Amino acid sequence: MSQRIEIACDPLVQHLRVAQGGVVRLGAALKIKQNDAGSFQLVLDRLMGIPAGPSNNPPAVPGAKQLWDEGQVTKSTKTGLYRLECSHGRALAGAAVDLLKPLFGKHYTLAWKVTGITGNSLAIPTDPSQVLGGLGVYFSKHPEQEAPNQKPLPITAAACQAAAAAILAAAEASKQSNVDAATAQIEFEAAKQAGRDRLMALREELSHLIPDDSPLWYAFGFDRPIDSDEPTIVQNLAVEKGAPGSRSLYPHWDDSRRAFVGYRATVFDAATGEKVAEQLVPDTHAQFTDLPANTTVKIIVTARGHDGKESDPCEPFIIAVP
Repeated sequence: MSQRIEIACDPLVQHLRVAQGGVVRLGAALKIKQNDAGSFQLVLDRLMGIPAGPSNNPPAVPGAKQLWDEGQVTKSTKTGLYRLECSHGRALAGAAVDLLKPLFGKHYTLAWKVTGITGNSLAIPTDPSQVLGGLGVYFSKHPEQEAPNQKPLPITAAACQAAAAAILAAAEASKQSNVDAATAQIEFEAAKQAGRDRLMALREELSHLIPDDSPLWYAFGFDRPIDSDEPTIVQNLAVEKGAPGSRSLYPHWDDSRRAFVGYRATVFDAATGEKVAEQLVPDTHAQFTDLPANTTVKIIVTARGHDGKESDPCEPFIIAVP
């Protein structure tokens, strides 16, 4: 049977909407009872959210995909802020260590332990919060050794303690963003599975209502059970150039039916036919860099399905490398 259901979100949502449209148009005539339009709307709302009403009343309800996307952005942002605080803290800790070297030596000895630096090294760790905390305590006991007017980094107990606190707060925020992202991912996967379950239920119900060779399967986004399960030929390939001198090209194309494994994008020298580059990608886009400058190339894409099945190549796109 060539009725596999997509796993990736975008083609899954497309299928859900097509199936819902088929139920709206043909559900009554075919006497579909177990998979009405409302049941499809519920899984779509869970996955993609509910738009806001007039004048934002009621307000929009985000779906699992949006929350997962936002969770990834937040995770990246919080990780970046943590690294930023660590970088600032490392610079401050390093400057403080340099300030104290005339007192305790250029190399680590046990004398350095009074500053809170342990580990048999003066190297500043990636996360210097513990080092900064120790230095803050040391300078609070020895304020005469502070350098409040040093440029560009004043060395004081308060500065060290503040930097340590900023790192710890950023680390906690980063950790929480990881937890939140994981929670959003779990819900996203569950929402996708609910969509797949709904399509499988419709497929099962239709199998009792229409014959295997009926064209009505297409109205619900399914192939007929008697159809081939080879991926369809990629359509609407478009290629954009990178900046002048970048030697980069950016192909994009439409989803191909039954491209369950992904796609193969290949670049050929348009004059000689020699293969220049090739990528296997899971989504409907690729990025080619370091291509031969001042060369005209031909790009084709094939869709890859299960069991080694691969579509014929799409219409080639010919373009000059920038």
